[in-house]
Amino acid sequence: MSKKPARWELFELIDAAYEPHKLNEILHVDKILGAGAYGITVQVFKKSGSNTAITLLRPHAEEQARTEFATLNRAAQTLVKQDKKYEPVIGMVTQAQDSAQHETNMQLADQQDVIAKKLYNNISITLTEGDSEKIYHSVTAEWVGYGERYKETALIPGQHFLELPNNTEAEKARKRHFAIELKKILIKLLKVRTMQLEDILLILSLSWV
Repeated sequence: MSKKPARWELFELIDAAYEPHKLNEILHVDKILGAGAYGITVQVFKKSGSNTAITLLRPHAEEQARTEFATLNRAAQTLVKQDKKYEPVIGMVTQAQDSAQHETNMQLADQQDVIAKKLYNNISITLTEGDSEKIYHSVTAEWVGYGERYKETALIPGQHFLELPNNTEAEKARKRHFAIELKKILIKLLKVRTMQLEDILLILSLSWV
């Protein structure tokens, strides 16, 4: 997870992203749910009683992505000139760059919602505990809306995966098994492993050693 913004920075992002009438709908800005390189997702309570998750673009996120991937592309091209075995790195960089462009373009949010529902709705994972089995089914969050610098979804009730208990060996094993099974399903769905920026930087840095 990237650096979380201070509360005052978070409020500045919300003020800049939301239209005045939308701001008036917010009752309380709660905890940060995630902080990535290009965006921050925060839990928000509305005056209507709804509970939503808002993803806000960080300042200059688009420019940052373009600069970073230009550097990565140059480094990858240099590696390939030295040794052809590094050609797959170029594909990894391109894939991550495409992902970043979608991540920083909130106007594509509704299209991504349609794709997500097709991919992830009704995924099931079966966990075996002794003689019993428990089946978990995935559900994508309901779409609320988007603007130039934000997108918003309903917050699915329940405990976040990262907050699941892992105090006992059984709880740790259950959480580990769930994560492994989910990863297998996602890899199969997406056909190829989605490379994160950190993965590519690691490959490039190791290649220079």
